[in-house]
Amino acid sequence: MAQPPDPQTNRQALLDKLAALDQQLEDFKSRGVTSDFKAEIKALHDYNEMKDLTQRVLGHLANFEQESTLAELHERYDLPLE
Repeated sequence: MAQPPDPQTNRQALLDKLAALDQQLEDFKSRGVTSDFKAEIKALHDYNEMKDLTQRVLGHLANFEQESTLAELHERYDLPLE
């Protein structure tokens, strides 16, 4: 029958792993990587709102002109077709 692992050995292995993870976290922080993405999420939200509004305006403009498609309006105003 196998012997149970030595608690002191397990403890030291966990402490070593914790130290390695702490060092990795410090490395990330020194490169400017953070877990706070609030600013990025707000920027994406703002971008999506502007994109949605642009699509609505282009849709109304296409209806008003009755000759232009959305693709043509994107091309005319140099907008990406995403």
